[in-house]
Amino acid sequence: MNRFFKLLMFLFLFSQCENQTNQDFSPANQDVAGIPYYSGIINIDGKLNDWDVYGSTTFADTAKVVHSPEEFSFELTYDGLDPTTIRPPKSRNSTTAKYCWNRHGLFFSFEVADAHLMAEINKGNDNPEIFLNDGIEIYVDTRNDSKTRMDINDYQFVVDILPNYVVFKGDRKLQDSIKHSVPKEYGQNILFGAASVISGTINDSVADKGYVIELKIPFEAIGIEPSTGKLLKLDICNNDNDFYLKDYDLSDLAKVITRPYNWVGLNNFGFPDYWKTTQLTGGPDWFDRNFEFMSRRWALFFFIITSISGVVIVFLFFSIRRLKRIPAIAEVAPSKLIFVKQESSPVPDQSYNQQLLQKATDYILENSDENLNSEKVAGLIGVSLRKLQRLTKEELNCTPTGFIYLVKLNKAAELIKLKSGNIAEIAYSLGFSSPSYFSKIFKSHFGMTPLEYQKGDKSSDKNDTTV
Repeated sequence: MNRFFKLLMFLFLFSQCENQTNQDFSPANQDVAGIPYYSGIINIDGKLNDWDVYGSTTFADTAKVVHSPEEFSFELTYDGLDPTTIRPPKSRNSTTAKYCWNRHGLFFSFEVADAHLMAEINKGNDNPEIFLNDGIEIYVDTRNDSKTRMDINDYQFVVDILPNYVVFKGDRKLQDSIKHSVPKEYGQNILFGAASVISGTINDSVADKGYVIELKIPFEAIGIEPSTGKLLKLDICNNDNDFYLKDYDLSDLAKVITRPYNWVGLNNFGFPDYWKTTQLTGGPDWFDRNFEFMSRRWALFFFIITSISGVVIVFLFFSIRRLKRIPAIAEVAPSKLIFVKQESSPVPDQSYNQQLLQKATDYILENSDENLNSEKVAGLIGVSLRKLQRLTKEELNCTPTGFIYLVKLNKAAELIKLKSGNIAEIAYSLGFSSPSYFSKIFKSHFGMTPLEYQKGDKSSDKNDTTV
């Protein structure tokens, strides 16, 4: 039932199109078509999965009789051609065109249902004969000012399914010499992106379903400065050929085997009066407006920050290593270790500096379960941090942080020797964050792990005499 209904609708449209021989195809009274702004990224690859915001139109060749503007009839354009001699296509095409814009250009995609894919002209780009292949055409009046004939502000882009392409531009010098056709020249050095994907086989008509053509026309290439509300004229067209070129006289190809059609229902086009007025709608938000400028600035900013961060990280890495470096026991003279041992009273022959360090040692041992810092130790013994740094450097060749660890490690060695708890308990009792970290710095000082030290390694006995 559904197929029967569709068949009735098709027959109705077909009959309507056949009776439109004398209708007015001018879009002058039609609404302005909006071309929406799209801030996303469209890859020109013939795949339409990245088209999220767009305007669209669907049009088809359903007319049995070809249509041309009255003042540019087929008879005049093609030197007395009788339009009734133009062979109808083997299959009717249907085209869905999508369009949008961003700050850089106009984007178009065409999904064409075509059961006969033909493209025998394959001489590369910039060849005007590719209109004989299946493909699409786009006309652009960049200033929305052209009337009857194309001028120097008008462009025609032709892309076939291979895809080859050619660009025409209106030529004012030809307007007087060409009376009944389009005054234009090709050979335009305009770069634009185009891609095609076909479903079927070219020139074989085996299981052909159609094709997709996608393209981007850069605004700079056609002299447009884009802005919201800007008016253009567009003509969107489909070229259809269902017959082999080898069967026809090449001088007569346009008359007998091609069946182009556009979105206003004409089969002969290139006349600005019959192009649709379109308008750029929407527009870039703050991010889009500033992205390019910001991206360059942010790239430079990111490079500078990354460079500075790298230098700072390296500096901090070596600084932390230096601050936390604990001298190996072999690097410290036995006479210097007296003030890192817990004594009941100061040794009489200690210097003033050693007495200060002994005082600091007593404080560290009394608060050994705390995570002490250099500033706090310096304050409690009544000296500046700078003074404490100088003392530890002169006496033990280490930093105040290293001195704190040195005191705690020697206390740990004493507890290990007395077997006052297991390694983990000793580590936590002396304010270390973890047993593994305690073992690491213990080995850096004593040259062996706490467990090796506890088991009575021979080197442990040697070290014990110096402590």
